[in-house]
Amino acid sequence: MRRFRTFIRDTRRRFYEGPDWIELPGYIRNSSYRSPTLLIMAWTYAYYTSFFTIPGRIIIAISFLIVSYSLTLLQNPIRLMAFSLLAIFASDFIIGFLLRPRLRIRRELPVRARAGSKVRIDYYVKNIRSIPAWNIHLDNYMPGSSIKHADTPATAEYIPAETEINLSSYLMPEKRGVYNMPAPVADSTFPFGIFRWISRGHEMQRLLIYPDYRILNSVSLPVGQRYQRNANPRVSKVGESMEFLGCRQFRTGDNPRHIHWPSTARTGELIVREFQEEYLSRMAIIVDTSARGPSLLRRFISIKDFVYTDLEAALSLSAAISEHLLRGDFVVDIFAAGPEIYHLKTGRSLAQFENILDILACIEPCPGECFGRLKPEILNEISCIGSVIVILLKWDKTRETLIRQLVEAGTAVKTIVLLDDGVEGHPEAININCKDVLAGNVKEI
Repeated sequence: MRRFRTFIRDTRRRFYEGPDWIELPGYIRNSSYRSPTLLIMAWTYAYYTSFFTIPGRIIIAISFLIVSYSLTLLQNPIRLMAFSLLAIFASDFIIGFLLRPRLRIRRELPVRARAGSKVRIDYYVKNIRSIPAWNIHLDNYMPGSSIKHADTPATAEYIPAETEINLSSYLMPEKRGVYNMPAPVADSTFPFGIFRWISRGHEMQRLLIYPDYRILNSVSLPVGQRYQRNANPRVSKVGESMEFLGCRQFRTGDNPRHIHWPSTARTGELIVREFQEEYLSRMAIIVDTSARGPSLLRRFISIKDFVYTDLEAALSLSAAISEHLLRGDFVVDIFAAGPEIYHLKTGRSLAQFENILDILACIEPCPGECFGRLKPEILNEISCIGSVIVILLKWDKTRETLIRQLVEAGTAVKTIVLLDDGVEGHPEAININCKDVLAGNVKEI
């Protein structure tokens, strides 16, 4: 009984999630209430498009008209054409059903990729039947309109019985975001290309698409007066954590490993090397996520499908600045103010850059005022860092108050405002056009 209830609950949840291999309309996906009638229509359409090919759907429509017309008259030559079409449908269905493929599919794709660049996908397909498989197409459909095949999907005209082959194709993610890739699907249109016989994999995967960015040649950094000691255990080490200061005479309690033997032999007394604790250069980056987007059409246009040019420019610039700082052996703290306050603390290595890209890939636009949600503890932590680069999408009283609070707390602030065409700049900040950032024309800040 418990298994039955679990099955019913899982089936109901799966039904209301909708088919994952087609893109649901915005008025269904964004609605808080999902109509069962609309979902039944969506599931019917999903299975209809997955079972019939495009030529098959066209032939079905023509055959329906021909068969309907042939039924109006008892003796009509067009009835021969109707029976011929029905014979083709029956033959394709019977042969395809008997020779339908049974495949074991494994798909390999990178964890993260850059927006606008090709992503290679490798497939390992094994035919587990004792007969060959023909006309195999892999992942004909991609979730969402922002990720598409760069070329044609991976195909195989013939897979021998009980044989594994390797295929590859390329995807082109047009927009930053997190994509939940459904399980890999292989379909066969053998023999006449009317019906599609599907064999599915079992492993769903996630693909992180981080913002496209261009490497900066130089960044003029604000110089703060606060330093961070290297004893902080969260910071990844680069070399020794202690810096050589000089030599002095041996004292009781000194580590014998620090004895400098050349100086000891020259003076005749024990001489040890002296070290001091190294200090770190730490920088904070605050990103504004209150993007300008659709308001009245938000119910019908998916927020994930809408391209927020100003937000994408801000995240692209944040990635470029973070990469430049990490190459300079800085410790970078990322603060993204939005529906949630993202705070990422990194170490002193380029390997930490991947964590920053993961955060930037997941950030979504803030529908309201984001800087009003910064808690005093977060502001205190930012001020303790000493230096901060603030990337704003507009200039108003709230943002002016934030900058003033940071300056009054003794923080060195560098303010960047990203503007659209025709918008006047602000004399208290560095003004950059969003299109210049996205086009890669910004090389120095």
